[in-house]
Amino acid sequence: MKSDLELAVNAAKTLENLLEERWGVQGRGLHELTDGAENRLDREVVRDLRYIATLRNKIVHESDYTALDDRARFEAAFERAKSALGGGGVIVSRGSKGGSWEQRAQRIPRQKQPLEQPKWVVLLKLLLAVAVIVFQKLPALLRRLKK
Repeated sequence: MKSDLELAVNAAKTLENLLEERWGVQGRGLHELTDGAENRLDREVVRDLRYIATLRNKIVHESDYTALDDRARFEAAFERAKSALGGGGVIVSRGSKGGSWEQRAQRIPRQKQPLEQPKWVVLLKLLLAVAVIVFQKLPALLRRLKK
């Protein structure tokens, strides 16, 4: 069984690689990469990514934090995030055994993710379209009311 430190670091690396390679996001670290894809991801996925990034940073940088408080919760969050990002069952960890990360990344079939717009953007476009129609019809409506 991997140590909590190894689990946290490998999980973060795997998710970072998925965000970079499959989602085309650029940044330094999991928090920054999550920022780059946040508007295309489900809220729960973003929450899982932030949770993993925070615990990874905590276990790596804080000397008094040496073990995950809830390993099962961490592993479940990792599996949900990996699945949502298109990772399937493949764990990619740069710099570990099994070839370079470029070789392992080539073994992962690339999938283009649809560029989904946030719900508020869709709603704003809909409201704008309704406003345009109303203002186009407004003069004719006002003329009818004057008669």
